[in-house]
Amino acid sequence: MSKRSGLEKLATEHAESAKMNVQYIPVQEKDSSFFVHVHHVAYRKIIEEMFGWDECFQDKQTNQAFDLGGINVIKLQNEKVGIVGWEDRSDYLWLKDLYVLPEYQGRGIGSRVLDTPIQKARSFGKDIHLRTLRANICVKEWYERRGFIVDEITDIHWKMVMYT
Repeated sequence: MSKRSGLEKLATEHAESAKMNVQYIPVQEKDSSFFVHVHHVAYRKIIEEMFGWDECFQDKQTNQAFDLGGINVIKLQNEKVGIVGWEDRSDYLWLKDLYVLPEYQGRGIGSRVLDTPIQKARSFGKDIHLRTLRANICVKEWYERRGFIVDEITDIHWKMVMYT
């Protein structure tokens, strides 16, 4: 894909996402299985590639993340399409989760969802930090197209920041 067509796709995605009525519903206990499902669908291939997949371990890790709170179900036209979670820390906003189910990807939903924590961070005068797995190059590049830069590289993660 040429740089121009990539920019055109991003502009189209953004225009479509502006029309969406995306809702954020704070998770309840009944949403834990959806959270686990979305995480596993979004990350299984990458985790298998990096570490191998251990279903029990992944269930435990994902349930622990759910129990920490600050998670919202993303709904579009009353359909659950993903998960987003952020945490307001003392000097930055931590984007801890953003998963959109594969069948809803490529429609600008993720971009629309990302706008909310970006606006919150700007209103607080804070930067946004996140991390994604090193093997998840497509997601790293997706965040870069939206203004994030790599701040640190570990053996496992790209640590990224958006200076607001």
